[in-house]
Amino acid sequence: MMFRRLLQRGRIPVILLTAIWLLGGGPELARATAPAPPPGVSVEYSAIEARLLDAAAAGNIDRNWLLPAALAACGERDEARIERAVRKVEAWGEELAGRVAGDDNLRGRAAAVLDFLHARVLQGGYRTDANDLALTIEGGAYNCIGATVLFHCLAERCGLQVFAAESPGHVYSVVRSPSGGLDVETTCRDWFGPAMKPGDAQRSKAARELTPSGLAALIYYNAGVDHLSADRFAAATAANLKALRLDPANSAARGNLLAGLNNWALDRNDRRDFVGAVRLLEHGLRIAPEHRPFNINRVAVQQRWSEATVAGTLCVP
Repeated sequence: MMFRRLLQRGRIPVILLTAIWLLGGGPELARATAPAPPPGVSVEYSAIEARLLDAAAAGNIDRNWLLPAALAACGERDEARIERAVRKVEAWGEELAGRVAGDDNLRGRAAAVLDFLHARVLQGGYRTDANDLALTIEGGAYNCIGATVLFHCLAERCGLQVFAAESPGHVYSVVRSPSGGLDVETTCRDWFGPAMKPGDAQRSKAARELTPSGLAALIYYNAGVDHLSADRFAAATAANLKALRLDPANSAARGNLLAGLNNWALDRNDRRDFVGAVRLLEHGLRIAPEHRPFNINRVAVQQRWSEATVAGTLCVP
């Protein structure tokens, strides 16, 4: 019996934490490193991607890192376009900073940033599949990741300290304050409106705090979901490996990496490429030795390989 594990169909901003293989975010996982790619898979980086990911690995992340990294993660390779997008957001930030100058009320500044974000920046409407941040900046649709990235860029220009929080199925912003954290649902223009209840701004206990690199990693993960949904296994693997390079504690990316290796192996098996199937499953087992689908499917593939050899019907690709 073949054991096939499929990811949920869909895209972030519903973060697919139920996808495959979930891990806690404890200290051991946080110290983990990204797995190596399987044999024959090359993870390619654009020039700006390579520089930004190297900077993250060296701990050289400042407030100017996030936006170019997010744009590069969306697939933008034209550095001139990235620079134009960065300058546009910086201009918005300078305009907004002038408006809130002298306002010492943290909540008021956060509300002003959110209002400006929706009045001036997020023009295309909310859409779950709006994964291209460059298009969002040009007036296209947005999702919760893009809205959170842009909120952070504007908020930091206004002197606010912010971080992203990932809860099951969602990502949002938190503004640091002396009394704790002020949650901001960046996709909700009226978040600070009269209907807001006092408890609405309290951070969920289930949330995981994300560094800027962890927020950018969600964009790669999102691409991995798209690729795996379309059975583009090599591309899905590369995207999830990039996500894990930026955020080794991203259990959803790790789960979908395993799902991709498993389903890629079964696709190879269906094509009677038993050597390739076994190699993928064994690579998966080096990453996750106790992952049940890999163990079951390796036995099943090897059995079918033996049967094909005995029957003389083996086709070597």
